[in-house]
Amino acid sequence: METVLELRGVSKEFGGAPVVDNVSLSIARGELHALCGPSGCGKTTLLRMVAGFETPTAGEIYLNGRAINQEPPYRRNVTTVFQNYALFPHMTVQANVEFGLKQKGLRDFGERVRQVLELVQLTGLEHRRPDQLSGGQRQRVAIARALALEPDVLMLDEPLSALDPNLRKQVRQELKALQRRVGITFLMVTHDQEEALSLSDRITVLDRGQLQQTGAPQQVYLQPSNRFVADFLGTVNWMGSIGVRPEAMRVSHERPVHDAQVRTGRVAATTFLGDAIQLETLLDTGERLTAQVSRLNGAFQNGDAVHVWWHSSDEITL
Repeated sequence: METVLELRGVSKEFGGAPVVDNVSLSIARGELHALCGPSGCGKTTLLRMVAGFETPTAGEIYLNGRAINQEPPYRRNVTTVFQNYALFPHMTVQANVEFGLKQKGLRDFGERVRQVLELVQLTGLEHRRPDQLSGGQRQRVAIARALALEPDVLMLDEPLSALDPNLRKQVRQELKALQRRVGITFLMVTHDQEEALSLSDRITVLDRGQLQQTGAPQQVYLQPSNRFVADFLGTVNWMGSIGVRPEAMRVSHERPVHDAQVRTGRVAATTFLGDAIQLETLLDTGERLTAQVSRLNGAFQNGDAVHVWWHSSDEITL
């Protein structure tokens, strides 16, 4: 696939301390790429360097094959949707979307504004102010304002963090569908593993400014390059150098008859999750393992003697 954005050995220091450390990364045109990692890992600083708000200490940033390190933000064909959306509260939806176009001195943009509002499904809400919109609608206004500028890359900094938790899954799917409709490259920063896994075409995991792994969500989740990546993307039961995720653990009262890795122990705690049950098991060896099983798999009580088992193909070996 064609590369639209490339970072080559990019580093950034503040006061002599590295915040981004020798990161090289290629973003394909039209993909939704997630930068994820814990707070302070350097992901937002990377976004700010691409936008031109920060200058790399070392390395080069290329947009469409052209180095942009020395270009000011307004000459880079990238736009950023900030965490708080940065909408003008006194302006209508239409005026907010038109603002960037007017700042660029463009004229006769009425049809473009109409098209982007239709694209983000805000037709009919043009004359409302931000305080008359839901959180998801405000996000779509911010995205529409960015899309109106026809950027090569649209960057989103923690795009769902300002939303009520009950809305996040709904808006998450809307955001993915929107990206597919417009076909523009989205570069999204998030610390939420579930968001990164469910939204992106590819994920880049960062830790302490260093790139740990880049790949498709399923690859990074099932074949992590190191323990940090494995643990950051979800719970892992570690038994020496072998790890098994809770959803790959099976629990039964009877010993399985087929080929499997089997341990014996007792149920130490149960947690009802609605569609699943989380079982904490204490093995006869003294190890504790967490399993997440279907609530239809039968009843388990604290103290029950059980067999915990998994298939070798479910193991993460590092």
